[in-house]
Amino acid sequence: MKAKGSLGKRLAFESLENRLLLSTTTTSSTNWSGYSISTGAGTVTKVTGTWTVPTVTASIAATYESTWVGIDGYGTSTVEQIGTTGYSKNGSTSYWAWYEMYPAASVKIVGMNVYPGDLMSASVTYVTSGTYAGKFLLQIANMTRSNTFHTYQSLSSATRTTAEWVVERPSVNGTVSTLANFGSQYMYSCTATVSGTTGAISNWNNYRINMVSGGTTLASTSALTTSGSSSSFTVTYVSSGASSSSYVSSSLLSGTKLTSLVSNTPSDNIVNDTVSADVTDVALPTNVIDETIPNVWEDSGFATHKLSDFSESMIESFDTSVFGRTAQHEAEAADSVFASFGAELEVNVL
Repeated sequence: MKAKGSLGKRLAFESLENRLLLSTTTTSSTNWSGYSISTGAGTVTKVTGTWTVPTVTASIAATYESTWVGIDGYGTSTVEQIGTTGYSKNGSTSYWAWYEMYPAASVKIVGMNVYPGDLMSASVTYVTSGTYAGKFLLQIANMTRSNTFHTYQSLSSATRTTAEWVVERPSVNGTVSTLANFGSQYMYSCTATVSGTTGAISNWNNYRINMVSGGTTLASTSALTTSGSSSSFTVTYVSSGASSSSYVSSSLLSGTKLTSLVSNTPSDNIVNDTVSADVTDVALPTNVIDETIPNVWEDSGFATHKLSDFSESMIESFDTSVFGRTAQHEAEAADSVFASFGAELEVNVL
């Protein structure tokens, strides 16, 4: 779950009434949204954070959302992290807790059940004395279910330069995954310990990270709120980052809503009155077609519509000849797709 973002300019300290005025720099990452602080090498010894496991919207294609706290990762080659993940595929969802000592693979925490709405608290600590000196203590507690986990792990190449509080679309089998629709994620009681001092994120120069891919914002991060020695913020889902099909859009019918689907028969009532056009085919992105109704539509010259343009009445009017499946099965599949996948569908217009 390594960061792909890059460090911007180093922040300047400004003096105000003999105090350091600390600054926030807004930046972006293709797979992270949240906050990071960057300090001197070997200075970060602890990071903590609390969050509620968000409900991820059920999807047909695989989608992921991970929330975690960790040391290192932003501009470094290692990450020592622990958190939770929400996952969906084929209309089902699942949740789990995990830890990771990147570049090693993440490890699912066996015996810790995680469900939407569960209150989680996590920390990563670099142990400086005693039996486990030189190791990282990774801890997570499901406070809703009175379940805790901890492990001591070693990573000699860790620089302990940064601390993070992140919502992520993780890499799966070497590829950055599609972001699940998680609504919003509120992280609070966020603290770091740097050079022996524990404080809020705002105690240090920090980076406010928005998740952006190909110019499209996938998740946005709010400004920090600091109360006492801890900070809080919210990450809000914007877009899935799902790959669209290989078809090139010839035009965009903004605001068009499909009201029915027909097979091989152009029909004026396929679109509402806002657009006067005949529609012969509808295609979902290839990553959805592969899992639902392959080899049904193959025409090019498509105009893009959001899945949210579908309505319940359209689902109910699906013609079985379009799909070669029962109306009930197709309605169930399409309902899951249009309501929750968050990708794009495309419509061929004559």
